[in-house]
Amino acid sequence: MPGVHRLVPVRCCGCGAKLRRRRSEIDRYGGKQFCSHRCHMRTKNRAGKMSRPSAPELAIYNGLRARFLRLRIIHDDRALLDGREIDIHIPARRLAIEIHGPIHWLPLFGEQKLKQMRSRDRFKAAALRKLGYRLRVFKIRRNEWSPTAIRRILAAATALIEDTPSSRAAPSARRARGGAGPRPSRHFR
Repeated sequence: MPGVHRLVPVRCCGCGAKLRRRRSEIDRYGGKQFCSHRCHMRTKNRAGKMSRPSAPELAIYNGLRARFLRLRIIHDDRALLDGREIDIHIPARRLAIEIHGPIHWLPLFGEQKLKQMRSRDRFKAAALRKLGYRLRVFKIRRNEWSPTAIRRILAAATALIEDTPSSRAAPSARRARGGAGPRPSRHFR
């Protein structure tokens, strides 16, 4: 019918939210769609110099990717928690890994910023628990940017991934291990 615009399902390039847009809007903006101006600016800032992952975070991510070639490992995933960033997300293991630098426990930018950061961290942990994910937080102190410290964290993360059973395992296989779900780990107490 003339005058009727069909809506096409697309995903937000920033946070991964599901959207519906007219074909003319998709063509006009070069295929990149965002759910809001705020999400667009966040993505733009992330691509620029405002928000980049730390060197230890990238080293750990690249090390895990090299060790687990067949495992899907997502870096800076914002789709799972509606725009909140997860440093390293491993969906098949229902595992999230966060790399926390000094900004997460020292008032480097003031007390107010520290309170906001801690509040976001608590929200993220609670949301991941609610979704059935395990969260492991590795703290990196100012003097731990050495290759030795990165290797130590990478070894701990590797052991954690190997210890965590796949969430796609058949229910009978999980019961054979002695439980209905993932085994509890000493890392998450």
